[in-house]
Amino acid sequence: MKLMDFTDTFSQTQSGQSDGDGHSEDTLTDRRGPFKRSSEGGAVQSVAAINLLVSTDRVQINLSSLPPGCQELVVSLPNGAHLVHRIDTAVLSRCPDLTIANLSEFTARFLIHLEVNEDRKESTIDGYRKRLGQFAHWLAEEGKDPTLPETWLDYYATLKRRGLAAHTRKGHYDRLRRFGRWLVEKGYLVQNPMDEVRAPS
Repeated sequence: MKLMDFTDTFSQTQSGQSDGDGHSEDTLTDRRGPFKRSSEGGAVQSVAAINLLVSTDRVQINLSSLPPGCQELVVSLPNGAHLVHRIDTAVLSRCPDLTIANLSEFTARFLIHLEVNEDRKESTIDGYRKRLGQFAHWLAEEGKDPTLPETWLDYYATLKRRGLAAHTRKGHYDRLRRFGRWLVEKGYLVQNPMDEVRAPS
């Protein structure tokens, strides 16, 4: 499973050293979650509802919410180093949650993008509308979470079990993958869920 690449998106600071803003910090952890204690006298706060997706070469951290005023995310590594990510509040404000209920809204935005920014033919846009509509219908019936890569994998598996021809499945695959890439480009998803699905041969 290929997930967020921290080496590309985070800068490192060593434990006990300044983080670049003129103050140092230390961290501690207990079973309630990670804590951060600033040498500036800030209170120790727990971050609840953390979900980790771990693979052989990736770790993805899903936070259900952030404390008001939170400006950075700090990950403590086993060797004592820290990965520090500055949070862009503009990104947070423009990224509503992707859900079954608003998937049609995201799909409509994507189709407009194809028409205006990529100058796609009407027949091509209709193809996207049809395939993505079938995906949305399946999501609603199954009650699946569209933000999870395994949901997209499960959907594609159902297409294969139906005995669809390889070229038909390829059409679904290409359109879902392009939609997933757009969701990542716009900041609605961290990774393209279709990265976990092998293209039909």
